[in-house]
Amino acid sequence: MRPLRLDLENFLSYREATTIDLSDVGAAVIVGQNGAGKTSIVEAMAWALFGRGRGRGPDDFVSAGATVCRVTFEFEQSAVRYRVERQREIGKAPKSYLGLFAHADPAGIARPGHEYLPCGGDSIADTQAKIEALVGVDADTWLATSFVAQNDAARFTAMRPAERKDLLADMLQLGVHEQMAEASKLHERELAGEVGALVQQREALMAIADDEPERRAAYDIAVARQRAAEEALASAEQAHADARASLGTARDAVGAFERTEQRLAELRGTRQAAFERVVQAIDRAEQATDRAVAEVRRREDRVEYLHASAGLVEGLERDATAHTNHVHGLQEQLEAESRAASDAEASMRHLVEEAERIDVETIEIRKREELLRREGACYVCEQPVSGETRERLINSLARRQSELAHEQALNNKHQRERRDDVGQRRRAVEHARSGLARGRDAAERTLLAADKARADAEQLAAEQVLVIEAHHALDDADDHLSGLRAEREGLLEPTEEELTLAAQADDIASVRTRLAEAERAEAFAAGDVAIARSTATGNAQLVGSADARLQECSAARWQHGVLLERSGAIIRRRETYSLASQALGRDGIPALIVENTLPEIEAEANRLLELLSDGRFSVRIESLRAKKTGGLRETLDIEVLDVTDGTDRPVHELSGGERQSLDLALRIGLARVLASRRGRPMETLILDEVFTALDAGRRQRAVEVLHTLSGEFPTLLVISHLAELAEAFPIRMLVYKDDAGSHVQTEVA
Repeated sequence: MRPLRLDLENFLSYREATTIDLSDVGAAVIVGQNGAGKTSIVEAMAWALFGRGRGRGPDDFVSAGATVCRVTFEFEQSAVRYRVERQREIGKAPKSYLGLFAHADPAGIARPGHEYLPCGGDSIADTQAKIEALVGVDADTWLATSFVAQNDAARFTAMRPAERKDLLADMLQLGVHEQMAEASKLHERELAGEVGALVQQREALMAIADDEPERRAAYDIAVARQRAAEEALASAEQAHADARASLGTARDAVGAFERTEQRLAELRGTRQAAFERVVQAIDRAEQATDRAVAEVRRREDRVEYLHASAGLVEGLERDATAHTNHVHGLQEQLEAESRAASDAEASMRHLVEEAERIDVETIEIRKREELLRREGACYVCEQPVSGETRERLINSLARRQSELAHEQALNNKHQRERRDDVGQRRRAVEHARSGLARGRDAAERTLLAADKARADAEQLAAEQVLVIEAHHALDDADDHLSGLRAEREGLLEPTEEELTLAAQADDIASVRTRLAEAERAEAFAAGDVAIARSTATGNAQLVGSADARLQECSAARWQHGVLLERSGAIIRRRETYSLASQALGRDGIPALIVENTLPEIEAEANRLLELLSDGRFSVRIESLRAKKTGGLRETLDIEVLDVTDGTDRPVHELSGGERQSLDLALRIGLARVLASRRGRPMETLILDEVFTALDAGRRQRAVEVLHTLSGEFPTLLVISHLAELAEAFPIRMLVYKDDAGSHVQTEVA
């Protein structure tokens, strides 16, 4: 699997949308300060592919302050380009999305946005399984082969031999053999338990088979008792049949008498129902008669009222004429009073207008007098005048003002007099109008009373006819009531059929006594049958039980043979599982796999170590070591040979640079062998901070070795905080971090 492109947004420290193009990257260095976000690039690849990171939960990948993070990872697998899209949304209802797409247009002729087609599953779990099947590894294997994390290279070398062996077993996935061995042991124990249980079952079956003679004797006795019980049951059933026949005859006789009683009850019920209907009809007829009497009285009262009302017509007409003449007089009086009131109001308006004229003229005189006194000018021509003329004019104005004051006083007197007169006239008009309304109301009431009296006179003849009809209806109601009372008296006596049936029903007591005796005899016979049948059934059950116990002996012998054969088969299976648990155990097949893998790891590690140490060192991995007491013991020791003098160098005596070279060689050797074992070549190698302990010379040599290895890895990425390494690779990815988050800048030498 070779990475091609990585897009991140709100992933860890990469808050802004960031794109990293790896399609043309062979060997490159990712350089930046510690904490800038270099390793987060590898974590983004692992999260996109497997949804996992370095000990993080699913929500820990979302940048602080954000709610959704997205990573899109494009890679090439078996010459086909794929794209994985993974998204995580946090909050009250966290949601995840995972999509897998395959490049559908290798020739590059598809429209933009249509180059990829979905090829994932129906769920996130299904899509995850398709991704792991596609790349051929799971998260642990990918991290163990393609990614050498910081401090991870030295872990294998620093372990104790037993820990190295366990780690190698884990990396080679030998745990499945241990699981199979444990499963074999579990099956072996289960089968041993089954064999023990079968032995107990066979012993129980033989005990049953040995009891056959005694069970056969019990069966013969039960059969004899069954025959006797069946004969007794046949005799009891015959007696019961005779009793049931006598009971049927008695029930027929009682049934005939009961039908007679039923018919008698029906006749009596019919007569009683008819009697009740007649009584109800009498009640209704009496109510109808009472209503007819009330209607006659009401009609007679109405005729008497109409006759009295008709006699009032002439008097009411005379009163109506008198009221009408009085209304005409009141109307003339109202018109005269209204004219007088209008004249008084007109005179009042004239006095008011005259008072207003006097007020206007008085104001004008005062203005003229003020003009003469203040400016000495004529109020007509506005020219100055002599003192004598001014005094003469002022005196003239004073006389006129005095005259106007006298006129105003007279006018005010006349207004008061006229105002009193207008008030009296208005009250007279209102009094005349009120009298006219009362007169009209009295005339209308009299006319209405006269019209009502004339109408009553016209209805008198019709009401007299209705009185006659009401008397006829009362006579009919009396006749109907008399007929119903006669019918009621007739229904009090029984009919001839009732008397005949009542005489026949007197003998039913003796018939019922005979029926009770027949029922008791039938019940006794039925009880005898039940006892006989119960005895026969019990004996039949005893025969069946005895027969079943006898058959059980034959079945026990047959089943004992079957269990014997089954025990032999289970014992053979248990022996097979025992051999399997030994072969799959720690000292079996897993030990052979580890033993066969060690030469491959040595070869790969020595190939790299020779390059890294200029041929000075080689490494051996020993799986057996001689014991002081004799014999060999299992181990997994790492031994370093100094080729220059042929001596063994303990690992803890190596310098930091020599130790890091050894760690790197072993770690890459382990990764290559593991990838080869999984059937997937290593197309990508990512080294995270593996040069920290090397001096400048060894670091330069390590870089040269990595360039040599770049031909074996289509993609080789080195992560380091050492700025000088940036110049050692043709492609440099500079990672830096600011307030907006982490950023990547790619440079090509």
